[in-house]
Amino acid sequence: MDKKYLGSFFIILASVMLGIDGGILIGLYYKIFHFYNVKFIVFVAHLIPTLFLSVFCFRKYKMLKIFSWNDYVYLFLIALFGGTIGTLSIVKALQLSGFSKVSIVILLQKLQPVFAIAMSIIILKEKPNLKFFIVALVALVASYLLAFGFQSPMMLESNNIQAICYSLLAAFSYGSSLVFGKKILHKYDFFTSTFYRFFFTTIIVGVLVILSGNLISDINYFLDNRSLLLFAVFCSFWGLTEVFVYYVGLKNTPALLTSIFELTYPFTVVLIDTFVNKYYLTSLQIFAVVLLLGSIIYLNLNNRKIIRSK
Repeated sequence: MDKKYLGSFFIILASVMLGIDGGILIGLYYKIFHFYNVKFIVFVAHLIPTLFLSVFCFRKYKMLKIFSWNDYVYLFLIALFGGTIGTLSIVKALQLSGFSKVSIVILLQKLQPVFAIAMSIIILKEKPNLKFFIVALVALVASYLLAFGFQSPMMLESNNIQAICYSLLAAFSYGSSLVFGKKILHKYDFFTSTFYRFFFTTIIVGVLVILSGNLISDINYFLDNRSLLLFAVFCSFWGLTEVFVYYVGLKNTPALLTSIFELTYPFTVVLIDTFVNKYYLTSLQIFAVVLLLGSIIYLNLNNRKIIRSK
């Protein structure tokens, strides 16, 4: 198979896997195992891959002597925003949605490129033209219609409002992480960045779990429930596989096409919501989805035209 077609296949496969992860797997922690500690779920999801990668990539630890102070700062920020805040927020948003309206949570997260470009303006000193602000405004209006329709947010249940806020926080965090990642990927390869994202995220979330005071009880709960432990291992490797499948696809797929193929992710979640959760988007929400995804595609395909680097 031609490399470009193989790359496209891997991008689509990784997007489908990500959709299954957010649309089904995370919800099973609550629906089947009745485990509700979001911090510990995220901690395990990073700890297991870190231990696995440490065995096969132990030489990466030598990089700790090579990193500059700035490298440590950016690696920490990647782990803080992308690994910790972003992941905790999206899992919390899914939990608050009751795993019955996951498509709205996931679709709102697609605002990530808007926040990424906004952070690029601040951190990388890039300068957008007027088109960026117009498209960003369209995306924000579309996200409002998707979440609230023509209603006031105050008319929704508090859980729904909180879920939407956490989803937006996840979009901001992931977008910020991408910008910090650019600083690292200029100097180090993808595997180094990924390894230390898992490594530092494990440390940060581990500290949060310890401070919560539930570490011992959560560990005992996992150890006493072998099915839950095996499920956590499966989910961890599922997530790690997503990352590397996506990377393999990214290497062999033009950036202009990648943003199109990535739409398989929200499409997968919408299908899961429709056929598994029996939740159907309204006509207005479908219109909002078209506007939102159209705006995101435009930003991805034209980022070099609408953004001028300093």
